[in-house]
Amino acid sequence: MLGDYYVLKNVLTKEECQAVIDQYDPQCKTSRVGGADNMGRGKLKKNTRSSKNAWVIPEDLEKEGMLDVAIAVKKMVRTYLEVSRDIFRTPIDHLETPQFTKYEDQDHYQWHLDAGIDHSAFRDVSATMLLSQVDEDFTGGMLKFFPHPSSKHYFDRGDMILFSSNYAHRVCRVTSGTRYSIVLWGGRHSPEKTTRNEDLTNNGSWGLAN
Repeated sequence: MLGDYYVLKNVLTKEECQAVIDQYDPQCKTSRVGGADNMGRGKLKKNTRSSKNAWVIPEDLEKEGMLDVAIAVKKMVRTYLEVSRDIFRTPIDHLETPQFTKYEDQDHYQWHLDAGIDHSAFRDVSATMLLSQVDEDFTGGMLKFFPHPSSKHYFDRGDMILFSSNYAHRVCRVTSGTRYSIVLWGGRHSPEKTTRNEDLTNNGSWGLAN
């Protein structure tokens, strides 16, 4: 892989993005930190993460009236799997339940890693699918990578950005409007196959160099 991230343009149309928003926006609940999949785990830490989210349950996509959403989600997942394999050289064996995220005015997510030494240790490749348009639907809300000071948006509505799950990143504070996205995580191995050290999990912590 060359570069720190990979952007694929126009994965979804404006209409497909809106279909996903219409389906999952009403299901959103306050986001937690440190949870896994759709199990409701994790802690509320508003200073670290202020947002709302819902889960894209695969079984729900087979229900009546979900055809447009199912097509959009399958396009996202197929793109994620293909880019992970062909660009990141990482065949994905396990894909977590995709997360629909909603950032409203003043919402944000501080610096963090998607991969750790707990339930998320298996994650190798992360992706964000932007569903709303910067400067049209929202301002602020930039996805930033550590330590790059870039003040530009890397992608637009309908685009997908992929990056290593152990790459520190954050979502800057939204200053107006609402930023919608879908987040995907996956890895070479399933979580059950990933080595975990409970002592390290309990006694250590991640940090970022200044």
